[in-house]
Amino acid sequence: MLFFSPFRQIVRGVNSEVETGTVECENYKDEAFFLVQKAREAITAWKAHQRRSKNQDRARLEVLASLDATGVLVVQDFALKFMPVQYREAQT
Repeated sequence: MLFFSPFRQIVRGVNSEVETGTVECENYKDEAFFLVQKAREAITAWKAHQRRSKNQDRARLEVLASLDATGVLVVQDFALKFMPVQYREAQT
C-alpha cells in the first residue's frame, strides 16, 4: 500500500487545485475534474495489473520449484485468445 497513500494525497491535491483555481468557464473546471478522474482510474488499473502480474509470476515460480521429475505445469492464457476479439475490425 505504499503506492496508494501518496497517490491519494496527490489526487486530493490536484482536485483541490482544480477546485480553487480560477478558470474562465465552469466547463473547463468540469473537464479538468473529468481528466483527473480518468487519469486516476488509468493509473490505478495499471498498478493493479503490475501487482497481479508480479503475484502470478511469483506463484508460477513457486509451483515450478515444487515440481518433481514427473510433474508438469500447464498454463493457459485466455486473455491472448479472447481479448483481441473486442478490438477486431468488422469484416464488412
